[in-house]
Amino acid sequence: MIKAIVFDIDGVLVNTFEANLKFYQGLLVKNGYTEPSREEYKAQFHLAMIDAIKFFTKSNNEEEIQKIFTMGADRKHSYPFELVTSPEHMKQTIRYLSQKYILGIVTNKIRKNVFEIPQLKEVEKYFQEVISVNDTVKHKPDPEPLLLILQRLKVSVDEAIYIGDSKTDLQAARSAGMKFILFPTSDINDFDATTNIFSQLPDIIKQLEK
Repeated sequence: MIKAIVFDIDGVLVNTFEANLKFYQGLLVKNGYTEPSREEYKAQFHLAMIDAIKFFTKSNNEEEIQKIFTMGADRKHSYPFELVTSPEHMKQTIRYLSQKYILGIVTNKIRKNVFEIPQLKEVEKYFQEVISVNDTVKHKPDPEPLLLILQRLKVSVDEAIYIGDSKTDLQAARSAGMKFILFPTSDINDFDATTNIFSQLPDIIKQLEK
């Protein structure tokens, strides 16, 4: 029996690629670095902020990396929230699922930035637990964040499903022993189910319970 549904944020609950691309390009240029191209950033989209900064600056100077990270995390370089979108029927589907399951989030975002996006703020009350990059030593694709949220939600691995959009999410779910729904559909394999339509998730979850 499925008791808990755990969501990734970027690419699932909200579409942040365009906003993140513009944010990192501006942040890096402001600090004297070359802005990443669309293709360069696409390959690193699911990195946590500190790891993205390390990757694109190629710097070994921890003080420099921390300075840029603090500027981004504290929004001293503004984030283009107007470029963020969410899947059609996301809010209604989350509200519906919250009536049947415990809902949680596992993300590589830093904690204080999780619900700053307006679309996420609207559904914050439906999530009982959030595991951010601040909560674990190891991060996705390591299973530690997923195992921690299962512990906090008091459910076993066979009572939960993780919904993500990347190979990183898939690897974390498989290493944790969890079922995995891929949203949206892509060229990633080894999922238990996949869909491009957010409102189909309740029916898919019901099928996976059988």
